[in-house]
Amino acid sequence: MEPVTEKTSISLLKEERESARRKYFHLLSLQNKGLIVVIHPGNLFETKRWFPERYAQLADLLKNKGYQVVITGSKKEAVTVKQVKEFSRTTLPVLPPIPLRKFAAFLSNIDLLVTNDGGVLHLAQAVGIKTFAIFGSTDPYIWFPYRVPDNGDFIYSNLDCSPCGKKRCDSLECLKKIEVDDVFESIKKLLETIMEKKNVSHETSKT
Repeated sequence: MEPVTEKTSISLLKEERESARRKYFHLLSLQNKGLIVVIHPGNLFETKRWFPERYAQLADLLKNKGYQVVITGSKKEAVTVKQVKEFSRTTLPVLPPIPLRKFAAFLSNIDLLVTNDGGVLHLAQAVGIKTFAIFGSTDPYIWFPYRVPDNGDFIYSNLDCSPCGKKRCDSLECLKKIEVDDVFESIKKLLETIMEKKNVSHETSKT
């Protein structure tokens, strides 16, 4: 399937972006230097929700490489966010639930979003942020109609039973097949591209 040539966009005022940067960077102790990765691990459907312990391992790998990592989630996703924090071996700052437009303004200031297939994926795209999406039961060739790697990338098991579109599943094999190391390696490539474009000197560029 060909990627879309036109994208939905959200028009944010410069003042909104700057206000979000000042307020939430201070709240989360984020630095303007270095790259910021937001992990949004929640989803209402278990067949679209990669596992909290794996998101925690991914966050730890990113932090150990020197990236700034923030966890986000809605009120309904609070349990998943809590699980990620508990599984993590590092201290992960969490952005509390905020109004959607303010959340969009916050996302417009970060470098990469990592999430499941869902609305936040498209919100990040709408504000021009690269997105790495983890797909389970849904079809990425429909729900990730963006240019790879210009707009981000995705990972998908592509099992014989996929995509099924189910909201519940006894095996969740499509998600179990997605390993932390595979996600991490894909994300590293995206972050290296971002660093090159931003001309940011970062220790993770060393192999």
